[in-house]
Amino acid sequence: KIKIEVLYLPHISNFTDFNPLDQHAWVELRYVRPGDKLSDPDVIIIPGTKNTINDLKFLYDNGYADQITALAAQGVFVIGICGGYQMLGQTISDPQSRESSQGQIHGLGLLMIKTVFEPGKITSQVKAVSTDTLKFFDSDQEITGYEIHMGQSQYLDSAQPLFSVQRTGTPVSRPDIGKAAAPIADGAINKGENVWGTYMHGIFDNKEFTNSFLKFAAGKRNIQLEQLPEGAAVEFDPDTEFNRLANIMRDHIDLEKLYEIIGF
Repeated sequence: KIKIEVLYLPHISNFTDFNPLDQHAWVELRYVRPGDKLSDPDVIIIPGTKNTINDLKFLYDNGYADQITALAAQGVFVIGICGGYQMLGQTISDPQSRESSQGQIHGLGLLMIKTVFEPGKITSQVKAVSTDTLKFFDSDQEITGYEIHMGQSQYLDSAQPLFSVQRTGTPVSRPDIGKAAAPIADGAINKGENVWGTYMHGIFDNKEFTNSFLKFAAGKRNIQLEQLPEGAAVEFDPDTEFNRLANIMRDHIDLEKLYEIIGF
């Protein structure tokens, strides 16, 4: 199997990003909790976070930053999602102290981007197509996800975006970014093609994208994947999970009494 390790940041967010990987027949997924060490993964994921700067400092203070850069140099895949994507860049600046009193911090230096925190938060559903920078994914296929982040990332030197993204919902606290805004660039990749990041949450919910990446990673890591059994490539369905939660509530709560209390 492909060994994937997700760094369990102190302010980790959006756990559901990794449900499709955790349920996938080709994947052995492990959360690296504070104090644990990275082992010998094929893929490292730095997830979203509610406090990017403090969690980046955590990576430095606990030796994870050096481990990540060393493993990336050995060809291990390193993926950043949202705040994790920002950490992979050259610098993160917070001139208005939106998150931290520290005005600027050096990133891990694995991607040629820099990020500046700005007032307001982007929250939007998105759909995207590849810009052909990711060689494993067909640019004709559309993927969906969502954004929820502060900060804008700028490309440095000859950095190329991964996706052309169309926001399909009006960001709540950024009225300057409208529903019908033109497609924007998202994500970046390194020259070695083993480090990439994106602002899109839910990217692994796209089954074809996930399978394509896992096949590509397996080839680079010399892993012989078995034929997937029928239905093994899980496409995470939120409605199924919501219904499961509703059934649990129905089985364990006296709904008649609840209706009586609220006058329903």
